[in-house]
Amino acid sequence: MLAYAPHTLVIHHSAGLAGGEDIRRIHMSQKGGYDEIAYNAVIERDGTIFWGRPLGTKPAANAGQNAGTAAVCVVADNTAVGKGMTYPQLETLANFVRACRLLYPEIKVIGHRQLKATACPGFDVPTWLRDLETMEAPSIWLDSDTAAGSDG
Repeated sequence: MLAYAPHTLVIHHSAGLAGGEDIRRIHMSQKGGYDEIAYNAVIERDGTIFWGRPLGTKPAANAGQNAGTAAVCVVADNTAVGKGMTYPQLETLANFVRACRLLYPEIKVIGHRQLKATACPGFDVPTWLRDLETMEAPSIWLDSDTAAGSDG
């Protein structure tokens, strides 16, 4: 078992189309910046994972509420038509959640907006989790441009 065992996985979205390297550069260049990207993982548009802080390490993505958490960010804007999650991202996110649940059986999965007043991650995580657990089609919309893998 890892020394740092998160009890909550927080799902974020980038609210833009910057990838993991861009997010890392932004986080590390801010005044008083981080020594690493704030997230444990970033899911790129093609569904690949850009690894940030090791999973057994506390993130810095939840503004003062990082203790006991892990953080994953999807490179998408789930509030904007044509910029939402792609199918590969959705599949990777589902597998990431499943893997975290195997590593940490008691982990709770929430959206960033369940910690603070924000639209992030741009979809209803509890509904999505219910669909994931019952193996139904996800309740997240994917418009035709996004579903085809287009960046809009």
